[in-house]
Amino acid sequence: MSEQTFPDDCTKYLQLHAKHARLKERLDTLRERIVPELREGKRSPAALPYRLILQKRLRTLADWKSALKDQLREWLTADQVEVRMVGIQFAFPQQETEALVVEINKAYASRKL
Repeated sequence: MSEQTFPDDCTKYLQLHAKHARLKERLDTLRERIVPELREGKRSPAALPYRLILQKRLRTLADWKSALKDQLREWLTADQVEVRMVGIQFAFPQQETEALVVEINKAYASRKL
């Protein structure tokens, strides 16, 4: 059975991958148009089942924590690792980023049909 599903799975994956590439370009274009409007205070239309929200997030510019923690655990106790990580993390810069988030529009969902 798995011999038959593997080629089917590969075919389906490649089809979805090609579709994703086409959709990603369109999503990026729409995002470039939507984000500035949300920054200016516009809200996602209330007549839609989902709404778009611009959410601010802080993220560290380098993903180094898990690798460093693993290495420190070889030499230090768990408490020492945590103390050391707090001090090191403070030295790394953070950047505020924006994420376009899709949420359920509760007002739309609660309306009577």
